[in-house]
Amino acid sequence: MAAEWHAFTGCELRYVRGPIALAGMVSAYGGQRLLVLEDGDSAKSPWINLEAMRVSGFVDMRDEPRRNPTGFQTLVRLPGTTPMQFVVEVHPPQEPCPAR
Repeated sequence: MAAEWHAFTGCELRYVRGPIALAGMVSAYGGQRLLVLEDGDSAKSPWINLEAMRVSGFVDMRDEPRRNPTGFQTLVRLPGTTPMQFVVEVHPPQEPCPAR
């Protein structure tokens, strides 16, 4: 997922939106401190500032592709004994990256 993000921007990824099983797994085990907007529902994740998320950009994860995506979507397949696939939709930052 991070590779898909960095294909579009050099900015730090801070936000991920999606089902808790996907987005939460990436946040917990991905080695980054990502804020998760669970199911795209701000009531489930009231600590997320939606405007800051939009401006900073985010990755949307889901099980199936959208017909009319609002970002750049890619199907990611994970090999293994139980192969898994999911869709990553990148919403690039709306402003230049802040200096680190």
